[in-house]
Amino acid sequence: MKTTLRTLFVMVLLCTAAQAYATVGGEMTISALTYNPADESVYYVKHDGGGRGCPPELMKLSLSSGMPESVITCDQGEKMLAESGSYTSNAVGVEISRITSGFKYLTPISLKDNNISIIVDFLKTENIDSEPDMVARQHFTATVFRDDMQLATFPVTGCYLNQPFIFQGYAIPGFNKKIVLLLSAKDDCFEGGYVSESLSVVGGLESVNRDGYSNFYKTVAPLIPNETSLIVYKSEPGVSETVFTPVNIGALIIVFCGGLVVGLLIRKKSITV
Repeated sequence: MKTTLRTLFVMVLLCTAAQAYATVGGEMTISALTYNPADESVYYVKHDGGGRGCPPELMKLSLSSGMPESVITCDQGEKMLAESGSYTSNAVGVEISRITSGFKYLTPISLKDNNISIIVDFLKTENIDSEPDMVARQHFTATVFRDDMQLATFPVTGCYLNQPFIFQGYAIPGFNKKIVLLLSAKDDCFEGGYVSESLSVVGGLESVNRDGYSNFYKTVAPLIPNETSLIVYKSEPGVSETVFTPVNIGALIIVFCGGLVVGLLIRKKSITV
């Protein structure tokens, strides 16, 4: 299994690194989530199709601070390509594979099976300064719960008020109280909006159910909704969650029998009179 994942990882890196990097707008996706116990960070590859069109960048997310940090920047990747003599070279992918060799892959988990839910609340609309009637992005807040306990809150941006936000959870090797949450959604309205992906650390869990979902490892493609992910829309004011109260069968039987007895007594009394 590890050999297959490592082979897939290298193939993805080589293919994406062999592109010509010149663009204006595009998707920003994440792939190859691995864990390095030496610095307790999650390493991942960032594929930025916007702006100048960078080669793959290696990033790491600290599990203690929750802050991302560059390991191989866009400038460093472009320098590697220039030194290789070709902008279609796989030099960046080879270097990323060398650095992450031996790291452990994160395991996709089912958010539903772990009783994790997410609420997205709308905050405000941001307009373009030079075009006040045009929307630049919408601002939201995402709040993560397990059962009724709040685990995390973080800012989210989008383009449309009714757009979907797709969340995928990943278990971290050796950790039972923290997971990594991947968000995939349009994050602004530039050219109609492009999918942008990001990672957040969520702690405060008592345990993590890791069972049975090894087929949903993240590739360079945008996250596709699956059996383990959650699709969340903006919450509506005044709409509350429906709560189903368990029915006490014994109490129902007592009430029913009591009512039956009272009814028979009343009927007997009326006949006697």
